[in-house]
Amino acid sequence: MKKALLVAITALLLIAVSLPVAFAKNNADNKQAPNVGFQKDYLAQKLTDAQKADLYKISQKMLELKKQMIQKYVDFGVITQDQANLMIKKMTDNHSKMKEKGLVPGPGMGRMKGFGQEGSKCPLQQNATQ
Repeated sequence: MKKALLVAITALLLIAVSLPVAFAKNNADNKQAPNVGFQKDYLAQKLTDAQKADLYKISQKMLELKKQMIQKYVDFGVITQDQANLMIKKMTDNHSKMKEKGLVPGPGMGRMKGFGQEGSKCPLQQNATQ
């Protein structure tokens, strides 16, 4: 009985370890995330410089509106001015980096619902939990 149980547990562990390796091997061809390829290959290369300039103008207007909205949250007392400054700085830095790299603002609703790279939360959510 104990021997059969030990063999069964060993087999399950072997399957549990080998299964992710098998799937990782199939996905080895995908070197970049799909949205990175979409940005570089499709959007940035398919547009002329004049079209990119138009998109940058619109994204600049959107950035200004987002700054106004954040300031309204400060006025309403939802967030502090320090939180607002941090959020505005991050948005401005991201916009500048996008422009420097030659990327264009893509269609979509935004980023990962408050979660950035490596699972970090946005400053508003970080300070709300403290």
